[in-house]
Amino acid sequence: MPNLKISVLFRLYLLGRKIRKFAKHENYDQIFEASVLTLLHEQPLTISEIGEKLSTNISSASEKLMEMEVKELITKSQGKDHRSIKLELTKKGDETIDSLHEIMANHCGSVFDKLEESEIMEMEKILGKMAG
Repeated sequence: MPNLKISVLFRLYLLGRKIRKFAKHENYDQIFEASVLTLLHEQPLTISEIGEKLSTNISSASEKLMEMEVKELITKSQGKDHRSIKLELTKKGDETIDSLHEIMANHCGSVFDKLEESEIMEMEKILGKMAG
């Protein structure tokens, strides 16, 4: 029997795969878009910062971020130094957050329907600690 930490890690991996499966729509990752919009709602970030927070490489993130810019969900502006570019949420991006969260909520029922509200709150607290 694997140790407890490995077992938890494996269950988290499987849960992540299940969530991604529900979020995919015509090969477009709505979780990525919702995550970026949510992060930018909190504060402007650079592409590197977004890549780091979402644990993705910069080239992969850049491509998806360009698509979001074309859709007028985000804008680019010059960062503090001339080498960095800050991404900011547009009004359209801010309005899109709610609809994406609604889509995600409709799909997450199968993930959370076996849990009590208190268990979900505890899970959020624990995952927040793990994510750092």
